[in-house]
Amino acid sequence: MGPMFAVSLTRCRAYDPTRMGEALARVLAPLGGMEAFVRPGERIALKPNLLMGAAPDKGVTTHPAVVEAVAVAVREAGATPVLVESPGSGIPYTAATLRRVYRHTGMHSMAERIGLELNVDTRVRAVSHPEARLAKRLDVLAPLLEVDGLISLPKLKTHYFMTFTGAVKNLFGAVPGFAKPGYHAKLEDPARFADMLLDIVTLLRPRLSLMDAVVGLEGDGPGLAGRARQIGLLMASADPVILDAVACAVVGIAPEQVPVLVAARRRGLWSGAVEDVPVVGGAPRSPDRWLRGAPTSRRPGRLGSGRPLRTHRAASGPRAFQPPAPAAAGPLHGVRSLPAGLPAAGHRRPWPSGPSRRSRLHPLLLLPRALSSGGHRPGAQPAGPRPPPDGGAMSRRRLRMVAFDIDGVIHRGTTLLPGAREALEDVLARGLLLRYVTNNSTQHRSAVAARLAGFGLPAHAEIILTSGAATANWLRQRLDPGSPVLVVGGEGLAQELAEVGLAPRLAAVVSPAQARDGFRAVVVGLDRSFTYDSLASAQQALLHGALFVATNTDATFPADDGFLPGGGAIVAAIATAAGRKPVVVGKPQVELARILAEPSGLAPREILFVGDRLDTDIEWARQAGMRSALVLTGVARRADLEDPGAPRPDHVLDDLGGLPRCWTRSWVEPRALSS
Repeated sequence: MGPMFAVSLTRCRAYDPTRMGEALARVLAPLGGMEAFVRPGERIALKPNLLMGAAPDKGVTTHPAVVEAVAVAVREAGATPVLVESPGSGIPYTAATLRRVYRHTGMHSMAERIGLELNVDTRVRAVSHPEARLAKRLDVLAPLLEVDGLISLPKLKTHYFMTFTGAVKNLFGAVPGFAKPGYHAKLEDPARFADMLLDIVTLLRPRLSLMDAVVGLEGDGPGLAGRARQIGLLMASADPVILDAVACAVVGIAPEQVPVLVAARRRGLWSGAVEDVPVVGGAPRSPDRWLRGAPTSRRPGRLGSGRPLRTHRAASGPRAFQPPAPAAAGPLHGVRSLPAGLPAAGHRRPWPSGPSRRSRLHPLLLLPRALSSGGHRPGAQPAGPRPPPDGGAMSRRRLRMVAFDIDGVIHRGTTLLPGAREALEDVLARGLLLRYVTNNSTQHRSAVAARLAGFGLPAHAEIILTSGAATANWLRQRLDPGSPVLVVGGEGLAQELAEVGLAPRLAAVVSPAQARDGFRAVVVGLDRSFTYDSLASAQQALLHGALFVATNTDATFPADDGFLPGGGAIVAAIATAAGRKPVVVGKPQVELARILAEPSGLAPREILFVGDRLDTDIEWARQAGMRSALVLTGVARRADLEDPGAPRPDHVLDDLGGLPRCWTRSWVEPRALSS
């Protein structure tokens, strides 16, 4: 292990731009100032935490005042700053999405005022990382690879999966939005996920990490499920690992409770003893208030408690343009070490226990294995009692999002179903997040949004999740860019695949002889032009080794005058012809639930999913731990509930007009949430 760098702390009570600039100068002074990290003429990327389009006062994102102060300091050092970020998992990495997130987080108005460049270049590059433990190949935002240096600007927050998110976790934003769920699915163990995060750190090697701890986030972070809490600090270091270690000590989270710090100690990236970390600067012994952990009711630790702080001295100035180690820094002001005896934060996870009552992992992290096998256990019931399907309200956890299936729930064919418009308006009026999730892969998300808007309903592509989009991004994690993919499905599915860098070809224009060579995957969804030749082409590609992927297995879908064959009927025909079973990506596979929930930082029980099928919609909600409502305007009938093997919804509604009966004031979160 190399020399241990210093962590600098300083008091900063508010996000006033002038005071923020003064606080930044104070916190960087013991480390050699900004000039120790950038040189004149360089182009420097600033990487904040912009998990989602949340307002700055929510405590979810790095505050624009922090970014402004750093950008100004970089310019004064003679370099050019540019803000580069990819929002959270499941949020499309597009120029339109970036602009929306920049607006909602206050970055746009700040950047216009000071002339800071906000990156909207969405190119992604595959990077080889031979020294990595797990992530030997990473998809990274191209703009981050084309600058001279990187300054990370994390937010101090708790995290439902990783306990704490700070300087190390912030660099996960170097991975484009829809690629993130793939890592969550493959690395459901927090220890393995932590190793992947450290691989990203060792690849990007930020020159400086400056943590926004003026206001932090406690509880069920990292999103809007957490609670903003005043801390009153800026923290900085050339080493993101020890910065996280000191930040955890400040808020009373024991290092052994943080998978990233445990993995870093195992890899020799720090000693594992917080009291050995040199802490410099003029921070007071006790900031205003402390976080309570992630989540825990144990009394948090305080900086300056425990055994007396040690004093370090150093003689020489910083090395030119290198991250300074303590021995290379100038005269240190009030250099200290954090005390030993940090409280062992008894971390408990608020999620339901899923299939194993002894497990402490969220069910979304326990069940992605089903994605690789393409199946689930029909009729399997969760442990413990379930509320009867009588429409009664639940109040164990507040509701924050309502997600709707579309076909058979919102409309049938060209007919808007009863109560649909009123139900959507009621959801928005209560300040709840609105999402649509459909197994229909025939159309691109933008076309689905246009169809809903044609009914006069609130819709845009960024709140719509289709099985086609999920399948495209699932394949993107497994195939090289430009890989040829045979598509049995609609133009919308092919468009989704093309947008992630694959090379789709519709089966309708590929002969069986042509399909025998070169196709890496066969993707099957609903195809209204399905023919015998399409069946034969898909069969030949699969017999010659192509990966078999189905967007969904819905046997039917509701139309204006009854039911029509669904994508599952076509999948079954191809599976029979090829003698192979597909990997299924859409409902009821749980990875789709992760993509839905994670950008908003919500727990599954804070989401109500409304669907019309027991085998996919209600089973999906059950596996993921979400609440569910079955409407009888689509496939399912009330008599189907008499089957003892059928999954049980929490509510049964004749149509969406009965949706308001599903909640009470104690269940619905009264404050509005940013979308």
